[in-house]
Amino acid sequence: MSKKRTIRLALAVAVAAAVTVPLVAQVKKARSEAKNEVVQVADLSGVQPAPAPAPAEPTAKPVEVDPSKVILTQGEITVTAGEFNAAVASLPPQYAAAASDPTFKKRIADKIIQVKQLAAEAKKRGLQDKPQVKQQLEMQTDEVLVNALAHDVQGSENETDAHAYFDANKSNFDNVKARHILIRTPGSPVPLDPGKKELTDDQAKAKADQIEQRLAKGEDFSTIAKAESDDTGSGLKGGDLGTFAPWKMDSTFSKAALSLQKNQVSQPVKTQFGYHIIQLLDDQPRTYDQSKAEIGEARWSQMVSALKDQSKPEYDPTFFGGSAPASATQPAAAHLSANH
Repeated sequence: MSKKRTIRLALAVAVAAAVTVPLVAQVKKARSEAKNEVVQVADLSGVQPAPAPAPAEPTAKPVEVDPSKVILTQGEITVTAGEFNAAVASLPPQYAAAASDPTFKKRIADKIIQVKQLAAEAKKRGLQDKPQVKQQLEMQTDEVLVNALAHDVQGSENETDAHAYFDANKSNFDNVKARHILIRTPGSPVPLDPGKKELTDDQAKAKADQIEQRLAKGEDFSTIAKAESDDTGSGLKGGDLGTFAPWKMDSTFSKAALSLQKNQVSQPVKTQFGYHIIQLLDDQPRTYDQSKAEIGEARWSQMVSALKDQSKPEYDPTFFGGSAPASATQPAAAHLSANH
């Protein structure tokens, strides 16, 4: 049996972060010198790059390799084809063409070896046993599992299953237009306006009831929204939330909106953000073909919401000071998204 050992680590994210930009730059330089070709590289300022052009000469179809095959050895450390492929798969799509370049492939493998060497040295020093390091490793494991779950839920290519999901949730893919007035409750992700007093839940409900009564008597929705809504983003537009698919919004909010007739105003509806008075302005159904690109993400949002609703969070008042801190800086219109 070989004495050489393979250190199995979660390398994909680390390698992608460490090698993507410098390696693409090196490949760009090498190709430019050899063939006077241009390889477009990601603009880190946020401009979306165009895909890198394919090499001028024909390239052979990659041969499938046993994931356990050792493709690089340095001292006692090895890199397998499976580890290499995992690292390449984690790179942004715009680097797909560059990833077939021999120089780029060697750089990736070299970086994997380097990460393994450094990780081995850290283990020799017992750093993996430090409480803070253990916590970080656990969090990274959780993040990898969440990413795997998201891919599993959203990545299904089964047309029959996708169509069945759409048929069972058609209204969640409608083009809905609505407006609302939000009265914030304690602990809401919506930040408290510095010029307003923090209301108790009972006070917020009473205020929402009063507003609903004012609307029932004929007062203008837009005017009240501008003056009273704690969602300042939509409030400035008279409460207008624009057009949205209900699956993208808080599930309680969406159910309430979809239950309304056109132009009907709801009674106060409570969500994690506070009490909403909602008016449905329009509801236009969409077909499966118009909606199918969103089905994977809709499934994910539905699952996240369902898991969140299974139990109520209980915050330690000695740590949070009696309630969860409001960390939001965006208006409620943005936070109504089901992913929050």
